Amino acid sequence: MRVVIQRVRRADVAIESSTIGEIGPGLLVLAGFTDGDGPEQLQWMAQKIRAR
Repeated sequence: MRVVIQRVRRADVAIESSTIGEIGPGLLVLAGFTDGDGPEQLQWMAQKIRAR
């Protein structure tokens, strides 16, 4: 699992030029998972993100 956290003034998610989600100021979290990742890794990463 890899996670990148970035502070943003705004961010949005678009699919085929259609915005399906957006936020104002906050944290953008990009997460990548692999077959070996399970609930334990997800819980560990969620705690690290929450601590920020």
